[in-house]
Amino acid sequence: MTRTNLTDELAAVLLLTGALWLVCSKEKTESPEIDLLRYKAFFFSVLLNSGFLLFSILFIFGIGFINIMIINLFSQLAFYLLIFRFLMKRQD
Repeated sequence: MTRTNLTDELAAVLLLTGALWLVCSKEKTESPEIDLLRYKAFFFSVLLNSGFLLFSILFIFGIGFINIMIINLFSQLAFYLLIFRFLMKRQD
């Protein structure tokens, strides 16, 4: 029987849960313009994350690629949050 430390798994679950909570939360005042910003942020985050993944597939090998795939689990949500907040600030 293998004994492992659950810290990594717990950190990943908490990080994903927190990021999903932020992504799914509403603004104080929701409007059709904010919906449009959400769609734009989602579209650009998918493009950015796909480009990041394509670059990784082509140029990173071995254990480094495994690390990139772990980062890729969280990068989609992070890109979405960053782009959405940037678009919200730019709109104001």
